[in-house]
Amino acid sequence: PTSHAFTRRLVLRVLCQGGAVGVNSRVPGCDTARELLMENIQLIRPTLYAATPAFWQGLASDFEEERLRCAASLGEAAEDQVLRGAALERLRRRLVLGNRVQGIITGGAPTEPSLRRLLADWFRVPVVDGYASTETGTIAVDGVVPRRVSVVLLPPPGSPEAVPGGAERGEICVCSATVCSGYLGDPAGTGARFVEHRGRRYFRTGDLGERRADGTVAVLERLSSAFKLAQGEFVYPDRLEAAL
Repeated sequence: PTSHAFTRRLVLRVLCQGGAVGVNSRVPGCDTARELLMENIQLIRPTLYAATPAFWQGLASDFEEERLRCAASLGEAAEDQVLRGAALERLRRRLVLGNRVQGIITGGAPTEPSLRRLLADWFRVPVVDGYASTETGTIAVDGVVPRRVSVVLLPPPGSPEAVPGGAERGEICVCSATVCSGYLGDPAGTGARFVEHRGRRYFRTGDLGERRADGTVAVLERLSSAFKLAQGEFVYPDRLEAAL
């Protein structure tokens, strides 16, 4: 979405380097919005495509449908790897992104590793998972936090500080030179989203994250989507929605 700071930076960078930017038409309430988007992509034939996981998940659904068609034509006894390869080849012939794409960026929400692997196999190009917010700027790229950015994971109310296996889990909080000072005219909102930690001021992203053994940070869920069960356990439905 053009309201995202990342999108605006990406557009400016492309234009400053002499590139062109295609803007998709939008028809409010149109049931064929996705079909219209795909038609526009065919016309623009982008070399770099950035979208949210929801868009890429739609393509993953296309892949699953194509895999089932291959199973019907090749027979249920065909190995899954054969079906996967046949489905990907059929989709490549459809030139889904115009057959000129050199890189894919996904961001704006957690991206499942299986979806990233599918995109890499499908388009045979690098797939970059970006994580940022309008209030902070870039937080991590492929889970790697830049040196100029400090990320701490603070436990949200009712959640444990750590999970089994040695992984650190909590709300992702960010401190860097690019973090905003607050919300103009909204002291209550500013107070709710900023926290002091070890003498530094951090922005609460509202995202549940996990620091892996290799030091990378993975975004798991939006804390705002959580609900509490009768026994006091918090459940985060985002992954269930993605699976469905």
